[in-house]
Amino acid sequence: MPLTTPRPHDTAQQLTPPPPKLLHHPSPPPQGPPSHDEEDWLTALRDDGSPPLICLARGCRRDNPHTRTYCRHCGHLLRPPPEPEAKAWWRKALDHLRTRYRERPQTWHRDHRWYVLLATGSMGLGIVAAGGGPWIAAPAVHGAGLAIDRFTAKAAIVPAATSASSERDGFPADCATDGADNRAWAPKPSGKDAREEWWQADFEHPFRLTSLAIINGVSKQPKEYLAAGRAHILKAVAITADNRAHIKILRLPDQPGPQTFTWGLDKVTTVQLQLTHIRADGKTSATAPVGLAEVQFFTRKG
Repeated sequence: MPLTTPRPHDTAQQLTPPPPKLLHHPSPPPQGPPSHDEEDWLTALRDDGSPPLICLARGCRRDNPHTRTYCRHCGHLLRPPPEPEAKAWWRKALDHLRTRYRERPQTWHRDHRWYVLLATGSMGLGIVAAGGGPWIAAPAVHGAGLAIDRFTAKAAIVPAATSASSERDGFPADCATDGADNRAWAPKPSGKDAREEWWQADFEHPFRLTSLAIINGVSKQPKEYLAAGRAHILKAVAITADNRAHIKILRLPDQPGPQTFTWGLDKVTTVQLQLTHIRADGKTSATAPVGLAEVQFFTRKG
């Protein structure tokens, strides 16, 4: 029988091993939370001999492993919260003052507290003034009066009569105290020629002038305000009952609306406002009236 040589592809087929068979292993079913017995067994593995924790909740009183934080039977907290860190004496004092004077408005209201502080400060200034002579007494008394004015309710004072150095037609002197901000006093000269003109208010009884409010210009409306001349600096002269003159320079910002100036002067009978510097740069304001729409005087209420 003749011998035959095997072909290359037949040899390859005989030498190639068959592919391995893959075995399918199903995944284990999911397990739920451990039961109490399993949990006790796991806890026993970590037990180091410490005594159990007793739940202090009313109606429970059961033992729990020392590693637990909450009772496994009722859920009550087993371990009390840590005690706060001890504070220094000065921190305790500050906390006491903060609680008493700030966080208790029903017992110690902020407005009442200001009155007490002002009274205490006034007494201290009086003691210093008594020991320091007239050089310290006058500033101390004046400062105490200003502090009381700051925290005391105000009342408006209406002058008994008004007058002026001159009056423009339609702008009489009493328009500055009529309560209407669209009526004003204006002198006869226009623009910067109105310098040195003055307006004056006389009062029936002497009073303490705590502050005065001025509405500059002929109106507080922006368009009418900018179309006319406005006072830049006023020289205020207050005459007291002892016939002494007190001068205060008032610088008015170039804006419509009321502008308040504090004074703090006793026994005032007359106040005069003199125009010393005027804003009248525009073509219209150079010939327009320079007015004061409203002047109001205030004193302590009560």
